[in-house]
Amino acid sequence: MGLDSREATPGLVRRIAFAAAETRSAERASIVLREIGGNQVSDSTVVRIVWELGSELAQARDHTSAGQTLTQTPEEPPALAVVQCDGGRIRTRQAGQGLGVHGAAWRETKNACLLRMSHQTFAEDPQPELPAAFCDPAHVAEIAEMAAPPPLPETVAVEPELPAHEPWRPKRLVRTCLSSMADSDTFGEQMQREAQGRRFFEATARAFLGDGLPWNWSIWKRHFRQFTPILDFIHVLAYLYAASLSMHDEFSAAWTCYLELARACWQGRVAEVIERLQDWLVQQGVCGEIEFDGHDLRLPVSDAARY
Repeated sequence: MGLDSREATPGLVRRIAFAAAETRSAERASIVLREIGGNQVSDSTVVRIVWELGSELAQARDHTSAGQTLTQTPEEPPALAVVQCDGGRIRTRQAGQGLGVHGAAWRETKNACLLRMSHQTFAEDPQPELPAAFCDPAHVAEIAEMAAPPPLPETVAVEPELPAHEPWRPKRLVRTCLSSMADSDTFGEQMQREAQGRRFFEATARAFLGDGLPWNWSIWKRHFRQFTPILDFIHVLAYLYAASLSMHDEFSAAWTCYLELARACWQGRVAEVIERLQDWLVQQGVCGEIEFDGHDLRLPVSDAARY
């Protein structure tokens, strides 16, 4: 009948894995399998098979030699290879404790995205001005996870017109994702092995994107020094917006300040931004490293300068 050691056909195992990946729980996966596929599979069977599959994939991943992947190696290297990594949070419980939840805790996950992208070069910057999405007060406040801003006077610039299209943007061709709760040393090795197998180190152009987490840049230094390091601009905007609100009492002045700082960062004039933030801190009596309490208005500016 084509049954394997799980007492299920390979086709059913694939359906169980897909249903489990696309739903929030084993219970929901069981419902989908029954109502959509006509397969009577219990919650516990879904958990058991997914656990076995995950263990097998992890073992295969960890025993794959450098330059190999679990999938077929591409015939050609990408024109543009982009590696991204970031941390997350996941709710876990202790294994081997029987039914129920035991030892529930939050743990950090490490996540990576490897992108094979199209690539072209330009004699001049194809997007010298800050994109319109980053010039919308409501959108920027949402990015910074802060309260919606008050209306601006008509004399204050809000956002430029949206271009009809942006042909300069690289197009994503293939995406590979990795996630683990391993330490950063182990995860960095996993990322490097996957990148080598996908011929990323042979790419014409290479980029490494991360936010301010220290382990992101430890991985870059150890495994991806050949890649151009890029700090996640979304986080930059959030810090600059919060700093601008702290530096000015009126929102219109704060918004103008934010636009100036964000535009300078977008155009690569980061040193000017750091100098401006540090000058403001000196004017407020901040020299060197000091301890701020949580309500000190100087703290967001200090954080932005550090970031």
